[in-house]
Amino acid sequence: MNIVITGHFGFPTGSAAASRIRHLARGLVELGHQVSVIVMSPSIIEQGDDACDGWSRHAGIRYRNARAYLPGAARPSRLRRMVGLVSDMRSDARRVCATLETMRASGGVDAVIGYSLYAFGMNQILRYCRSAGIPFVADVVEWVGPDSFAGGKCNPLYWDSERAIRRLLPKCDGIIAISSYLERYFQSKGLPTVRVPAIIDLAEAPEPAGAPARPRTGRYVLTYLGNMVERDGPMLMIDAIRQAVQAGCNVQFNVVGGTERVPEAQRAKAAAEADATIRDRVRFWGRVSDEAVRDHLTGSDALIFTRTSGRASSAAFPTRLPEYLVTGKPVIASGVSDIGEYLREGVEALVIKPDSSTALADAIAKLVASPDGGKSIGEAGRRKCAECFDYAKRAAEVEGFLSKLAGCATPAHGERKVAV
Repeated sequence: MNIVITGHFGFPTGSAAASRIRHLARGLVELGHQVSVIVMSPSIIEQGDDACDGWSRHAGIRYRNARAYLPGAARPSRLRRMVGLVSDMRSDARRVCATLETMRASGGVDAVIGYSLYAFGMNQILRYCRSAGIPFVADVVEWVGPDSFAGGKCNPLYWDSERAIRRLLPKCDGIIAISSYLERYFQSKGLPTVRVPAIIDLAEAPEPAGAPARPRTGRYVLTYLGNMVERDGPMLMIDAIRQAVQAGCNVQFNVVGGTERVPEAQRAKAAAEADATIRDRVRFWGRVSDEAVRDHLTGSDALIFTRTSGRASSAAFPTRLPEYLVTGKPVIASGVSDIGEYLREGVEALVIKPDSSTALADAIAKLVASPDGGKSIGEAGRRKCAECFDYAKRAAEVEGFLSKLAGCATPAHGERKVAV
């Protein structure tokens, strides 16, 4: 099959969206399909040495920016991106449709996978696919609330995202849903669905490290990776660290991620700095390089993933979770979305009650007091990660799903065909 993936995500960034699309595309290529990725984003894609006619190729996947490559061009300013956001989405969508028409005339397009939170722009691509008889499948990974937008419900983009999930996406030919919540929602609309949680390439992950090089203080190192947005419960984490320290746990808590412009994260940071009990035990590292992220993950004793309860947490699935599990470190995770379906509490992870700082503090104390520091849980978590979140297994499921929608037989592949 000739498959096109398009949407609002940037390349070659390390964002969760870019990582998911890259792994899905790679899996489909290894199964013998041709995959082209068209980015609808103000970001600039770097032109590869083998680029031709605006396309660049990497690991057998063709990449293209909707506006074609702009070698050496500067990324538009934040103000420019905000002012021209809607018009850019629509103009990018027109360019995507023009590219699809060219591809359809030359070699054909068997399916289009759309990845987008917004109706702006994506509605044009859906209309084109309908008129051209090309199956359009949406990869839906979240249902965000107003707190994810500046100004909340006063932001028109919030209402556009609601319009997309309630009115536009139900018109698609099929849905790739990241969670059972979204799977049930779109099935209730009568749409064919396939569930694909967060995915990862284990071959790209570092080998599990042994005992970390502990600082001289001998503290048990806990790490959270992310932006500490409201649904992650920033104050919940700070309160839990305080309770754990007061209970006698000798811990260090590292926050790694771009928290500088997140109000909730800054309030949590200020609360930690103002508390003499934990002031020297909590450190906000800010945004760091990918290499530094790996160092933090592999150099920690345990990793923390928390989410508060609510629709946003139920509809999404934590894309960071496989990254945590693959390190072989024990993971403390809130029992939201489908986490309890994949991870058994006390076996592959410590799955705690959401919204409870006490539950998090108790889990920390349990790991600190365990003879192996949670090593056995971490090892079991890594095995479960390989079983449930391997990109190749999930790509095969998407292949079968697309084949049915496109009305073509799944190609025989006794062995994966890896394009070079």
